Amino acid sequence: MSWNVLLAIIPLTLAHTLKYQKSVFLEILTLSVWLLFLPNTLYLITDGMYVFSEEFGNMHVVGMMLGVLLYAVIVAHAPYTYYWSLVPVITKYKKLILKLNLLFKLVVIFLFSFLVALGVTMGRFARTNSWHIFTQPHRVLQDVFGSVSGAYELLFLVSFGIGICIINTVILTHSLRVNLISRKVTK
Repeated sequence: MSWNVLLAIIPLTLAHTLKYQKSVFLEILTLSVWLLFLPNTLYLITDGMYVFSEEFGNMHVVGMMLGVLLYAVIVAHAPYTYYWSLVPVITKYKKLILKLNLLFKLVVIFLFSFLVALGVTMGRFARTNSWHIFTQPHRVLQDVFGSVSGAYELLFLVSFGIGICIINTVILTHSLRVNLISRKVTK
């Protein structure tokens, strides 16, 4: 679980370093790695399933209570790491986002949301890690197909994707509204 927390910090850190990128190449590289590791932020939500594992049930009552508390804290931080991994990116590209028409924005939100959901699904069921795209690209392709071919995996992917789509729409709307309001106040 501590490994999952570390992996969730990577996109958070990359998003906040994006504003310092002067080179287009470094900006594209940062965004690419950010996107690869972004599903790790929401993957933390799925760590809550370990509370119901057999080995967890064999723990002493105090250990079990501390374990549940630890899991609750980590699962509760997932939405925050996701939010704070998105907001700097939205802020950096807000002028571009504002120029897009509504239909295009909705399509991008939909595709982006399901890409993140696919990453979470692959991590949960196929145990695919973000770096496997570099170390085992053939496996990643197999895991993509495996994540959309099983009924349970597909249900998870669609459910999670719809949830992320709603969350992304709210985050984008809120981020742009806050930025627009603050821009009007400063004039």
